[in-house]
Amino acid sequence: VWLLELGKRGVLLHAAGRLRASLEAFPMLREPLAAVEEDYIPKPWYMELPVLGMTLARCFSTKGLRRKEQFEIPGEGHVLDLEIWRREGWETFPDAVASRPVVFFVHGGAWLFGNHEKHTQQVFLRRLALEGFIVVACSYRKRHWPTHLLDCAAGVGWTRDHIAQYGGDLSGGLVFCGASAGGHLVSLLTCVCLKEETSPDAAFAAAQQRMAGVAVAGIQMWYPALDPRDESKQGVAACCDEQLAATFFRCCVADRKSQSPAAAREDDGAAWEVFMPTWQIRRNRSARFPPVMILHGCNDSIVPLGHSFYFFTTLTHLREDSRDILIPVPYARHSFEKCPSKVHDVTLNVGVAWLNAVTGRHVVSTAPF
Repeated sequence: VWLLELGKRGVLLHAAGRLRASLEAFPMLREPLAAVEEDYIPKPWYMELPVLGMTLARCFSTKGLRRKEQFEIPGEGHVLDLEIWRREGWETFPDAVASRPVVFFVHGGAWLFGNHEKHTQQVFLRRLALEGFIVVACSYRKRHWPTHLLDCAAGVGWTRDHIAQYGGDLSGGLVFCGASAGGHLVSLLTCVCLKEETSPDAAFAAAQQRMAGVAVAGIQMWYPALDPRDESKQGVAACCDEQLAATFFRCCVADRKSQSPAAAREDDGAAWEVFMPTWQIRRNRSARFPPVMILHGCNDSIVPLGHSFYFFTTLTHLREDSRDILIPVPYARHSFEKCPSKVHDVTLNVGVAWLNAVTGRHVVSTAPF
């Protein structure tokens, strides 16, 4: 057993080294990453435990960092749950910066499970709060589409109107962050924010109204499900030439069980447009799309790495931004932070460094490593 454990640790250390070396391709991360690594905030020992560490972290390491909020969505009567992560007394720290950038986080769970409290990004949100960010973690109803999108849009509207009470600064824009299905939702929220004209789709139009006046500074996504129709053909085939990911999304999320795979394949796309961020990007051809960072495991068997490459290629073909980064994480699977390792530590540092750069909390260097 100890030989197996030793071998696993060796593989993870090798993966962490490969990941750290790959960051040399992104000069804009040089100074922010060096600053984050120099001021690294160590994790308690129990946060290194696989799976159980996340539960213990929530019980023992979030005191003074979390606060629950609830509000009723106007016109619906539904009460939406939020969780605010912030470090109390941050302003008294000697090296504290004046601005408190705001990160709006949407959890994953295949669009069907989880909530603002139960997700795999607890350690990351804790780290952001300790670094001086204010994080709004939003829950959403897992009913039929588009309640997922509309609830998140309502959460963004609440953040716009009330986050100043917590010391949040939206003058530089709001940063979206999402994991898995949450990555898909924040990409659509960004497309909604960038639409200049009222969308003909009722759901998009309602989301536009709820998020009016919100500027987006950047999007950070962890193993995001950005290609629900699986146009990139990276997933597993299910039946009638339809990919498994497309079958799942069509039947379980879009609630189109009555539509046959053949009909879905022959669909002209009008019905799928509201689900596909790549289609929204191509249609709007907006050069105003904010910078994007994607971290995706190379061995992800749930959401293929190819989905992120497909989205990233579509975006970078339409506009160039030196802050766009796609990082394949060696040997990592879906929700790789469930098993803490040196690889996870590197991704945490990179995630924080990139957020510091896009929110202007650190001078960005263009010099090579």
